[in-house]
Amino acid sequence: MPQTAQFDVEIKQSNFSLGEEFVVSLFVDSSSQPVNTIFSRISYPQEKLEFIDSSFSNSEFDNLIERKTEPGLIKLTSFTVQPYSGNHALFVNLKFKPLAEKEAKITIQPISKIHSADGKGTDIANPAKLPVVLTIFPGTEQKPIIQKGETVKEIKEEIQKALPEDSAESFSFPEKGVADYSTFSGYPKNNLPSQKTKKPGSLLNNPLIIIIPVLLLTIALLILIIKLKKKTNSL
Repeated sequence: MPQTAQFDVEIKQSNFSLGEEFVVSLFVDSSSQPVNTIFSRISYPQEKLEFIDSSFSNSEFDNLIERKTEPGLIKLTSFTVQPYSGNHALFVNLKFKPLAEKEAKITIQPISKIHSADGKGTDIANPAKLPVVLTIFPGTEQKPIIQKGETVKEIKEEIQKALPEDSAESFSFPEKGVADYSTFSGYPKNNLPSQKTKKPGSLLNNPLIIIIPVLLLTIALLILIIKLKKKTNSL
């Protein structure tokens, strides 16, 4: 399967002052290939930027599996029940605040993945378009710069050395291609994040749905038998 999907970054603000919050939007381009799960690792210099929060409002991938933060690193994974194909699909909005008037880079790491809805969870993110680096210049008039893949080849090795090994291999992808978050290593099965959409047929997997009607039918039959016996005895 061709690896043609890629991440994009958008920032509307061009100038940044100390303490002034700004939003960075992450998008996914998949062209005609249906995708359903986004696994991302976003790094930033914690001594230069403060990470405020992440928002999945209006995201195409708003079923959240993982939302964790570590010093200088944001871990986000989410999926859509209805596979998406096309360009410029909103993944997440990230809010930051400058702490110093120094050049700062926000980076979508090379280990980030865009999973195909092929039933196998194939990663179709184009490795030549990773990492994606947004550079901002707080306290100056210089506009933000966005670089991808080969244009930032010189920092790839530095980025990978700075981060612990990580992967999305712990996902399970059933036939329909929707990520089975119950196997995700970040969440025990009894403490899962809520989903907005339940999988079709999930009610049938609940044994009480079958046991309760059978039990009620059995009770009704017993009552009927007792009534018939009483009627027979009275005759």
